[in-house]
Amino acid sequence: LAAMVRLVVPPPPRGGDDEAPVMASALAGAVDPALLTHALARLKDEDWGVQRVALGAVGELASTGDERALAALLPHLGNEDDDVRAAAAAAVGRIAGEGNEEALVAIAPLLDDDDEGVRQAAINAFARTSRTGDAVAISRLKSIYRKDEDDDVRRAAASALAKLSRSAE
Repeated sequence: LAAMVRLVVPPPPRGGDDEAPVMASALAGAVDPALLTHALARLKDEDWGVQRVALGAVGELASTGDERALAALLPHLGNEDDDVRAAAAAAVGRIAGEGNEEALVAIAPLLDDDDEGVRQAAINAFARTSRTGDAVAISRLKSIYRKDEDDDVRRAAASALAKLSRSAE
């Protein structure tokens, strides 16, 4: 959020980057809808670094189930930049809400992404969006846990399985 504040809110006359975290903390309690609108607009920036920061900010600022924010995030799941895809997956996972089929369908291809960071973010988003006890989601995560070559991805899958399996027992 502090990075997003630096992008969209001009610093005070004598302020610098060190004041952005203070401003972000003040804003965190009561989010101005204009700040979310600014973050959504920054998703269209040509700079992938700006997009990554904006994706994180939208993920923090938007409410669960915010269809406008979700619609703006979904195209970024197909971005050619690994970090943008990972940030988009994380933001979708925070906003989509449990059982959101559109988000689950959009996240699913990233579970097999070439980049392990994207796979981790997708696993976390998939777990947050899947319903607890969902047999199909649990089966998919078990397959990832058994087959993925990356230790961090397998750990993410194990954590996601623990979350989704709680009420399936």
